[in-house]
Amino acid sequence: MGYTPKKPKIWLSEKQVDAILRAARKRRERDFQIFRLCRYGLRIGEVVGRGRLRGIRLMDLRTDGIRILGKGGTETLYPLPRRVLRDLRRYIGCNNQNPTDRIFPITEWAITLCLKGYAKRRGIQDWERVSTHRLRAYFATDAKDRGFDSFLIRDLMRHRNLTTTNEYVGRSTPHALEQAMESLASRKG
Repeated sequence: MGYTPKKPKIWLSEKQVDAILRAARKRRERDFQIFRLCRYGLRIGEVVGRGRLRGIRLMDLRTDGIRILGKGGTETLYPLPRRVLRDLRRYIGCNNQNPTDRIFPITEWAITLCLKGYAKRRGIQDWERVSTHRLRAYFATDAKDRGFDSFLIRDLMRHRNLTTTNEYVGRSTPHALEQAMESLASRKG
């Protein structure tokens, strides 16, 4: 048996992520909510549950974030933008759920297949390599492009060290590189 090299990771652009989120919002609110939580840095297992990860429940929502049981088994309050929390509460309110039930009773595998379908329909090249983890990677790259320092990105992603965080941060976008060059050029010299 020969060695088969791994395919390189796919890095989603802002335009691609926005296209997926818009399509999901039109087609199915559940998909939109899950994809958006991953886009804001949550692991799919934290959102839908898997193994020891219980998934998000109604009782986990707080005014400034979501209480999650993370990968290492520790509970933490994960901050989210107010509009994301507001939309999530509205979604939950429409579904009349028990406070201890998972908000998203779907498997990680099933929602990943849904995401691949959205990516394919939106014409994303290499759509078969798109996963919810790529939305999490987009979160890290977007944070870097917005000027967040590596330590803050590490903390937001709940990594122990920067080496792990660096695996999630993609190359700078052309727009970010252009802004950096313009910033350098704006200084005298």
